[in-house]
Amino acid sequence: MYFEDCTTPEEVKEKYRILAKALHPDKCGIERYFARLQSEYEERLQPKASPKKEAVKHKKQTGIDWNKTIKQMVTVGLQTGVSILNTELKRRLEDGTENPVR
Repeated sequence: MYFEDCTTPEEVKEKYRILAKALHPDKCGIERYFARLQSEYEERLQPKASPKKEAVKHKKQTGIDWNKTIKQMVTVGLQTGVSILNTELKRRLEDGTENPVR
């Protein structure tokens, strides 16, 4: 709401200083608007967690290890793909449409 037009952390900080002066309860501002400003400011400047940290957090919450699950899915997918290619190659060799020596 307050920082939608800001593209850099410096712009966010500058806009925060200006708005904080205007919205601060000690300067006749409304407390809930100032609290929202602070919340958005902290959220906007807070560094994003790395995907690895997010995966660990998610595992603790749900019990699902997504890194392991994805590795298993890729392995199964590769095995399935190789199996399909082998089957197709055997079919072509039997039909004589594929030259085994190139």
